[in-house]
Amino acid sequence: MEIKELTIGELERVYRRHLLAEFPQDEIAGWEHISRLQAQGRYYGWGCYQEGELVAYAFFSATAHGLHMLDFLETLPAHRGQGWGSRFLPALIERYSPQLIIIEVEDPNLAPDPQSELIRQRRLRFYERLGAYPSGLKSYLGQTPMLLLAVNGPYPEWDEERLRQEMREHYALLYGAKGRIL
Repeated sequence: MEIKELTIGELERVYRRHLLAEFPQDEIAGWEHISRLQAQGRYYGWGCYQEGELVAYAFFSATAHGLHMLDFLETLPAHRGQGWGSRFLPALIERYSPQLIIIEVEDPNLAPDPQSELIRQRRLRFYERLGAYPSGLKSYLGQTPMLLLAVNGPYPEWDEERLRQEMREHYALLYGAKGRIL
């Protein structure tokens, strides 16, 4: 397994070939916006490779005060169920340790149907197995209710209100009116 930071060209290719096809459109910022943030050092991606082939990727954004937010994590369809995410994400968490990472996950308690609820519960358990814990914050991306989890970091320095304000500012930067922190 090789992990490398994606160049702007690689980031765009992954965005266009994979991310747009796999995630709800109301959760995705436009490429022009992401590329501007990347040029400012506030957006970046990582690729997980096996023998030169991309098997998984992660997109992160950085808040104004040094928090990292996992925006997207995907194991490509041909490689799912083989443990790539369970090896890739811990390596990234370690890379950023001890900085706080915020992870968005759809709220299983507010799923629109039983199948969606099962998928959301599975995602939540995945992150919990890797050490993520509730931050106390919730959000909406478009119509999708999200839980904000935390991993790493000096979390005691980020009381809930300070974290809420930081994430409100970050959501406004990333998503504009379609995202909000509760």
